[in-house]
Amino acid sequence: MLGYATGFQSGRSGFDSRRSLLKQKRKPMKRPPFGITIPVIYSRVRDGDTIEVKMAHSGFIFAVRLLDCWCPPKNTKDGAKATAVADKLLQRANPVDLALYIPFNGTLHPFEHLTFDRVLAHVFISEDRTLGEALIEKGLASSKKGGTLGE
Repeated sequence: MLGYATGFQSGRSGFDSRRSLLKQKRKPMKRPPFGITIPVIYSRVRDGDTIEVKMAHSGFIFAVRLLDCWCPPKNTKDGAKATAVADKLLQRANPVDLALYIPFNGTLHPFEHLTFDRVLAHVFISEDRTLGEALIEKGLASSKKGGTLGE
């Protein structure tokens, strides 16, 4: 991991002090096989499978399309629920564990991981759990496009 997320966490009042974050017990993430891992700060959810994050120690906010996770459109009942649950999971995530992982397995160029204005990536909400996995486990998303929710 390149570092640890610190600072503002959307949905919480005020700023967390750097000192209090440094006192937290830090658990290093499990090292992904090949790619880029970046500590991030949660900004907002666009819909269940697209979020916005800020790079730690930077003001740059960008959109992330979750890999291997397809939620219903947010203008549907299931989509609205997936969006709300994704927001809650990200707000409750420990800022130290929140990280973006862009896999490069078989990729010739990093820009292959861009779609529209979004980066295709996994978002870790804990040491060994991604947001996409959590949404699928809760029956709010599918691991395959057009698949059954929860599978």
